[in-house]
Amino acid sequence: SYCTPEGIVQVQRDFTISFSTVPDEHTNIIVAALLGEPPRNCSMNHKLSSPMKGFSMLEVLVALLVISVGLLGVATLQTKGQQFNYFSYVRTQSTYLAYDLMERMRTNLDAAEKGDYDLGGSSVTPSADSKCEGSSNSNVAKCDFSQLAQDDLATWLNLVQNTLPEGSAQVIWDSTRKEYTITLEWDQGGDEPKTQPWVMKL
Repeated sequence: SYCTPEGIVQVQRDFTISFSTVPDEHTNIIVAALLGEPPRNCSMNHKLSSPMKGFSMLEVLVALLVISVGLLGVATLQTKGQQFNYFSYVRTQSTYLAYDLMERMRTNLDAAEKGDYDLGGSSVTPSADSKCEGSSNSNVAKCDFSQLAQDDLATWLNLVQNTLPEGSAQVIWDSTRKEYTITLEWDQGGDEPKTQPWVMKL
């Protein structure tokens, strides 16, 4: 007996061939019988062929699922990484702006010690003074210390609004402690704006 997809081929010594089902041509089976090759175990081959095909398909589906989840995780991490980098950039810019105003105060120390850089909670934006353009250069002699302070604040607030997303600032002078509290606020995409204070002691 020899195994075929259609059934079992019976090969007798007189080479008369009979099939358990109606087969296609089985030339290879006949040649094997003539050459005296041993019969194959049909039951084992049939039992293994079908389940192995199904298991391979299951492996492919599981692999696709794992790859899809992995790619989704990579995309999420990349998006979060870009977001954190942007937040870090904005915080760096806010620190730069705070130190910029501190340097302006140190340059115009007489006005700073009188509290001329205090915004006092006012929503009115100081106006730049054309006489103070180039404040730390030769034109500084054309305006007094108080005018220079107002010009510094106007220039600085304009930088804040143009640099930080929906940026705003507050500068409060504490005459008792002789210190300024500089507070910057900007939108960071959450429900509440991000607020960062700095304190400068004179």
